Amino acid sequence: MSMAISRFVRSVTMGVLLPLSLLLFSLPAYSASPEWPQIGGRVVTGLSGLANSQVTLYQAGMAGAPVVELGSALSRPNGTFRITYQPPVEDNAVLYLIADVSPEIKLATVLQARSGIRNVVINERSTVATAFAMAQFIDGDVISGSDPGLPNAAAMAKNLVDIVNGRASTVLKNSPNGTETSAWADFNTLANMLARCVNGLSDCAALFALSAVDNVQPTNTLQAMQNIAHYPANNVAELLAYAQVYPLYQPSLTSQDRSPDAWTLAIRFVDRRNGLDGPGLIAFDSAGNAWVNNNYINTPNPRWVCGDNHLFAFGPDGAELPGSPFGGRRLNGGLFGAGFGITVDRNNDIWVGNFGFTGKQCIINDTEELINLESSVSQFNVAGQPISPSTPPQTPPYGGWRSDDANILKPQGIMSDSNGDIWTANCGNSTVTKLPGGSIDGATNYAPVDGNGDPLLVRPFGVTIGPDHRVWVASNNNAAIVPFNQDGSVDLNDVVMDEPINRPMGVASDANGNIWVANSGAVRPPCGTGENDTMLSDDDAVAESPIDGASAAVILPNGDVHAFTGGGIFMPWGIAIDGNNDVWVANFAGPHSGLVGLAHLCGVDSPSCPGGAFGDPLAPEKGYTSDGLQRVTGVSIDPSGNVWAVNNWLRDINLDNPGGHQIVVFVGLAAPVKTPLIGSPRQP
Repeated sequence: MSMAISRFVRSVTMGVLLPLSLLLFSLPAYSASPEWPQIGGRVVTGLSGLANSQVTLYQAGMAGAPVVELGSALSRPNGTFRITYQPPVEDNAVLYLIADVSPEIKLATVLQARSGIRNVVINERSTVATAFAMAQFIDGDVISGSDPGLPNAAAMAKNLVDIVNGRASTVLKNSPNGTETSAWADFNTLANMLARCVNGLSDCAALFALSAVDNVQPTNTLQAMQNIAHYPANNVAELLAYAQVYPLYQPSLTSQDRSPDAWTLAIRFVDRRNGLDGPGLIAFDSAGNAWVNNNYINTPNPRWVCGDNHLFAFGPDGAELPGSPFGGRRLNGGLFGAGFGITVDRNNDIWVGNFGFTGKQCIINDTEELINLESSVSQFNVAGQPISPSTPPQTPPYGGWRSDDANILKPQGIMSDSNGDIWTANCGNSTVTKLPGGSIDGATNYAPVDGNGDPLLVRPFGVTIGPDHRVWVASNNNAAIVPFNQDGSVDLNDVVMDEPINRPMGVASDANGNIWVANSGAVRPPCGTGENDTMLSDDDAVAESPIDGASAAVILPNGDVHAFTGGGIFMPWGIAIDGNNDVWVANFAGPHSGLVGLAHLCGVDSPSCPGGAFGDPLAPEKGYTSDGLQRVTGVSIDPSGNVWAVNNWLRDINLDNPGGHQIVVFVGLAAPVKTPLIGSPRQP
């Protein structure tokens, strides 16, 4: 044990000065009941115990309730401790422990009360996991927030660290992470930043200087890691050099590895049966479960790579839910080759657009059969049971919600409004369909024209709904953004056409009605119109610099339009707005010899950018990159502030089966969003 560790003795009377709004409430003294649980474990660095650490157990504040101190203990010479406490009443309560080793050394761990864990290790890795997973809920020593975001964030923490033994989690250490991405090494490198400070190889001043925010330095290691999680692009190279002095935890990044663009933690998840093949987008239900549509059947035989008929569901911690994938041949609700269209309505029902993606050699070569399979939307309840009719093994009849009045064909973007109406963009026939109250009865199809009688929609793609209930549709092939009133009419003066709109894909409204557009600059949706159905040119597919015309554009309520190209814009597809109104953009490609990244821009009137202009980049020049990302279509924000992206296509395109196979989650990176997302985002 180092001399520095032996000096880590803290007075149990040392307090923390906090604002009244964050005041910690302590329980009154009770006589310990034999039924009361205990939680124990060790405070360590590496394998060395940290003696005389003041370990305090808290119940996190939830739904406006204050943080409650449940008990405390002083660690023994080998770092062990044990705390008896009155258990929380709430099943979804979040517990966390903070070990004050010295005034500068503060370590932590977090867990769900219902996990039943009674022994924990508090070390540098558990501190990194706490700071990142709880990034949107932690302020100094105080963790508080709303349900389900707060307990879901605690569930995500266990994907970084094993709470019981303080090692890197099995999720990080194994495929599709492990040695396949840098996430494991990134995590250990962050832990090594703290380890250098904890083990007395520095007086910690250098770490605190490098993790300062607005020239205000943290005073302890927990706050330093919080600052890094909140501002991951600050002093990246310098922090890497700092961590390499004491590489206690391995594997970690070395001077021979690439320097990260930012200190983010991006974890990949897959389903149990390797069925994900071209996931298109993610929509969250009210509990924060992630529902994922899927383009293709995953099979090595290219003749069987046709449209998938399954719907996938993952818990807030990234683990596939029991029963997932839902659908299949007999209970598919009409699913077939879903593309970008998925939404969750006010009743927690999941809606999917059946676009009809197929591999190049799919055995379905009957044009009429394909058209029937591509002419509907599907509806499932939150238990994964189909509500819309299923397609039987022998067709026809065909499943899904369909009618002549609906006139659905190759639907892409789909969105539910607060009335329960479902709006879908029909890429195959350049129309929009409204299902009033989510019913096929009374469905109406709209094909608006301009003053010359020319169509306003040509290959429509993304859909969003603003706070004024207008429905905004991105029309890809004629560079237009078209707003629909609730009755389906269009005010021609509000249509936005031509520059800077350029091959738009995703579209999203912020809470104030500013409409953000992902201008791909290059992507042509293959909508089966027979005209130029190659989605990307060969040059665009392997481009090394941002695509010409690629941008994130915003349409302000007064009609002004602005476009931005920084913060990681390369070839935009999906776009999402977080709880601060900041903008997140998924790139369908990055430089072919480099890494794909997520772009991140200041929103309008965003608290993230005091004094900054909207559109200013928040991410580095190349975005928040990850070697876990491939060709990304959808990006979505959950109630915990995790940013979820889907690997829709592989980097090297094989049209026999181009689908990617993973979901990628950037932990704690965004401001949380209330789910389900009905129209524009709301804070939880």
